[in-house]
Amino acid sequence: MPEQLLVQVLPDSTVPALDRLFTYLVPSDIWADIRLGMKVKIPLGHSSQSGWVIAKQGTDNTWDYLSGESFEVSALVEQNLAGEEASLFSAVSFKEIQGIITPLALLTPQIWRLVNRLRAYCLMPRARILHQALPIRQQRIEKAFLTTHKQRPAFSAMPLADGMTGGSQNAFTFYQGADEFFQQLVVKSDHLDEKSRQSGHMNQPPSGQFPLVGWWESLPSTLEDGTHFELDILALQRMFQPVWQAGKAVLVIASNHAQIIALGECLRKLYPQIRIDFYSSKLSDGANYEVFLRAVSGHSQLIISTRKGVYLPVKNLGLVIVWQADSPHFLPARNPRVETSRVAWWRSLAEQTPLLLLSRTLPLWALAFLERGEILHLAPTREAKRQRLARVEFPSDWQIEQAGMSSFSRLPSFISNFIQTQSLLGPLLVQVPRRGDIPVIACQSCFRKFICEQCGANIAAKNGALVCPVCTHEVATFSCPACASTRWRALVVGIERTVEQFSSAFPRVPVLQLDTQNADLVVGAEPKIVVATSGTFRRAEGGYVGAVVLDPEVSLAALRADAQYDTITRWAQVAALVKAGGRVLFPHPLAPELSQPLIRQDYLALARHEWRARSEVQLPPTAWMLAIIGAEADLQLFAAVLSRFLPNELAEVYGPLAMHEAATRFVQKTHAILSPNFILVKASWETFPQVSQALWLSREQFSEEGGKGISFRTDPFELL
Repeated sequence: MPEQLLVQVLPDSTVPALDRLFTYLVPSDIWADIRLGMKVKIPLGHSSQSGWVIAKQGTDNTWDYLSGESFEVSALVEQNLAGEEASLFSAVSFKEIQGIITPLALLTPQIWRLVNRLRAYCLMPRARILHQALPIRQQRIEKAFLTTHKQRPAFSAMPLADGMTGGSQNAFTFYQGADEFFQQLVVKSDHLDEKSRQSGHMNQPPSGQFPLVGWWESLPSTLEDGTHFELDILALQRMFQPVWQAGKAVLVIASNHAQIIALGECLRKLYPQIRIDFYSSKLSDGANYEVFLRAVSGHSQLIISTRKGVYLPVKNLGLVIVWQADSPHFLPARNPRVETSRVAWWRSLAEQTPLLLLSRTLPLWALAFLERGEILHLAPTREAKRQRLARVEFPSDWQIEQAGMSSFSRLPSFISNFIQTQSLLGPLLVQVPRRGDIPVIACQSCFRKFICEQCGANIAAKNGALVCPVCTHEVATFSCPACASTRWRALVVGIERTVEQFSSAFPRVPVLQLDTQNADLVVGAEPKIVVATSGTFRRAEGGYVGAVVLDPEVSLAALRADAQYDTITRWAQVAALVKAGGRVLFPHPLAPELSQPLIRQDYLALARHEWRARSEVQLPPTAWMLAIIGAEADLQLFAAVLSRFLPNELAEVYGPLAMHEAATRFVQKTHAILSPNFILVKASWETFPQVSQALWLSREQFSEEGGKGISFRTDPFELL
């Protein structure tokens, strides 16, 4: 036992200056109970604070670290002390920790590695990331779990599920590369053990290299009971077999709570003998904490989770699946703003755990790795696409000519006829880009937008009244400041007005509204028109008979640098919800570089086109980008500090810059800064580690010089 019983602790504080390891003395009576990753109570300043044990002093003045690596250890304890240095070290007086909060080591090496990766990418304190990665502790649940779950159960191998449409044994024939991935998964499931996975190293298998990662360009599937899935759950379930036969667990991550429930119901029918654990922010803290304890102790065999599950430290994890990996719900609105699929990729690299990304379109960050062969492509065959996909159609010249003047309207005659006939056969999906009634109005004479005088936002029409959606200022009468006209027109029509118009135009079928307020509604197989905003689509029983994408120009013209690819991703999700042989119609033509890949449903070509466009201007993910947001005076000080730490050749720095109107409203809402400006930093992936470190040092120096009120935002597409 060393002379001084020391540990290094990361305080549970979101203050950037405290995002470092502090050394504490451990009383001898609890030294044997201290474990890495455990939460303890420490004195910090004039108060007490909780914190995580990251390092523990071993024999011969060495340190055992949580992940086998050293992160920002103070120079005093980082040295391998001997001789005079050792006597100097023993003379230093350290404060004692005040006690152990929980006997469980909730912070595992896997989570710690992810947290440090995210800290470098997003430049935010690790404690704030840990608040999202770890559930809220429930002492009663913890005590009951430790009493009843003393030994890890032995999982038996599961037979292949029966009741598959088309025969599950032949499911891989629809995909090129599926058999190759399956065979590699069999080998790797047998050779990856828990000890090597936690340490980030592995016993080399006879063939192949870790990690095994695949993008499954999945087709829709339909079960025998008529349940329609936008991705191929029939083929996916075969991937579970080698993992379960090796006694390991499967983690499935879906984009929202309704999705994980639907997946759970389907998999429960296929494998009724398996307990399925659900992990979601919509469940109670107690339920989530129990699943966390089951996962970390090796009692879970199948976990289905929302995006927070990407951090779950599942013991004996054999496969991670990101369901609908291209979903916009996988990108958090606040930091750490990293796609869940990318975090899962980082986790796969660190733990050597096989990873499958299931989606219709490729997450754009993965394209470079796919092109280099680091991610396998499980691609559907051309024949499978013809058999199992809906047809995407744009109006032909003949249709436009026959429609006459209606071809310039929001709902041309050929679209109206399609809705009239198809909605009588079953549920028909209509996608609109905006919520609300009439979110944007303009002068009928000069087409100038009507702007709120108080905050500068677009005035919207709601139930006949003109109201600002940001500051709630109500306008009594419309008067154009440019031409003095008193008549206005709808510049953009929202979902509420669309539902009202469709109810009048198509009275023979009911019209159902799907938006963020009622996105959990279940769509039955009865004839109806379902009007939905982007991101709130729900599958229908048996699939939709058809779909219409309204106002595509509005979606593509959104004031975001990533609007085009994000919009195409949503359109691909619409097409996947339509049953095989159905039709997805667009009311107006688009540019050939967009329409032709959509017709062929060649989304890899669209990803390559988008990557080339972003590479020309160094937009993420082709480069790393960060916005420093704050008041102009604070940004001027930060820019001066940054120039001392960041050499010009490592990154491009722009600003302080003024924001456009929509970006200003966004920042005022999310960051509570009244007059925001921003500094933009762009760096290549080669120089990113050095730039990240320079920015972190600049932030600390900025605080020491009295600066305050700035925030960092990665991939700031909303500001560009």
